[in-house]
Amino acid sequence: MILFLYNCLIRLYRLAISLVAVVNPKAKRWIDGRKDWATRLELAIAAADPHKPWVWLHAASLGEFEQARPVIEAWRATHPNHQLLLTFFSPSGYEVQKNYALAEVVCYMPIDTASNARRFLDIAKPIAVFFVKYELWYHHLAAVQKRQIPLILFSATFRPDQWLFDWRGRWFAHILHNFDYLFVQDDASRQCLLRAGVAPERIRITGDTRYDRVLSIAQQRPTDPIVEAFKAGKPLLMIGSSWAEDLKVTLPVLARFQATLKVVIAPHEMSEQALQQAAQGCKGVVLRYSQATPETAAAADCLLIDNVGKLAALYQYADIAYVGGAFRTGLHNILEPAVFAIPVLFGKKYRRYSEAVALVGLGCAFACADEVQFAQHLERLYHNQAERELIAERLKQFMREHRGGTQKIVNQVVIAEKSN
Repeated sequence: MILFLYNCLIRLYRLAISLVAVVNPKAKRWIDGRKDWATRLELAIAAADPHKPWVWLHAASLGEFEQARPVIEAWRATHPNHQLLLTFFSPSGYEVQKNYALAEVVCYMPIDTASNARRFLDIAKPIAVFFVKYELWYHHLAAVQKRQIPLILFSATFRPDQWLFDWRGRWFAHILHNFDYLFVQDDASRQCLLRAGVAPERIRITGDTRYDRVLSIAQQRPTDPIVEAFKAGKPLLMIGSSWAEDLKVTLPVLARFQATLKVVIAPHEMSEQALQQAAQGCKGVVLRYSQATPETAAAADCLLIDNVGKLAALYQYADIAYVGGAFRTGLHNILEPAVFAIPVLFGKKYRRYSEAVALVGLGCAFACADEVQFAQHLERLYHNQAERELIAERLKQFMREHRGGTQKIVNQVVIAEKSN
């Protein structure tokens, strides 16, 4: 009965997106990207090397892909004879990474029905399947398990208050038993799985692969002439992955710093509405990145990042960062600025994120319940270079202590693959 309701909800979800797609470009991309998915996948698989086996990795969106990227790179380095099939649930991941060089095929995951799951596996025939964090789709996971294909979940986090572990999700929680390996970020997640009856030998604490990803970005440090010219030797505040709720708290405070503080804003949604909203809240000369030159950037007070994929590397130019999402549905990636050893500010809803809790505890990150708290933290950090230097040293040590999860995962999955 419950599975029947789940199937009904999946179909209603697809119908709702189809209706919204009439007026919403993102929803339209979600629908269009799945049209004739089986035929397109068959053609893509047929065009690849027929002698090399496939590994399937699924990421919900761009953030999960960034989490998966170190694992992909390490896996390809140690398994050059494998081909990678990379799937996304969301257009925000697929549109940015549809030409990702390390994947032979990139496509959308078909909607979660039993027939779609069977057909997908019939076409792809993967020898191993990786899912990222907590992307759990019942029929796809059940189909993989039924065929006894090694199934791996990594960088996963679980909490006792998640729907999986109360009356709403108990029927679904047994899907966790389908995984051959559950690589979790912390012991709290491990304890949740143990209480759910998952065999302890299937659970490994390997940390969060995002640490390896941001450390890689920091090591490469790709320069940006426009942002370099914009900074022009002045202190810089980077407001990354912002929503309207974040701008409502941050922008009114910035007027008092107008003459001495440069501001970069990167909205989470790159819509015209979001960009205009950010521009209207800024004081002084506002410039969009896509329209900037080093010369015009040097004369601007606020720079709007209007493309996807640049933010992580641009944090290197910031002296202080504010990361959005914690006044809304979820805090975005605070490790991207933290790896550059700068203090991080964010909204009040952060306690579901272990890295945020840890950095607040270390005095390296600061939650802001409202505009007043944001102003207090920004004022103090802006004027206190000694505190910023102390934070920088703590962050460097913190990042060193949390690296290395990627190799632990890849090494153990190699063992699991040999045993199957």
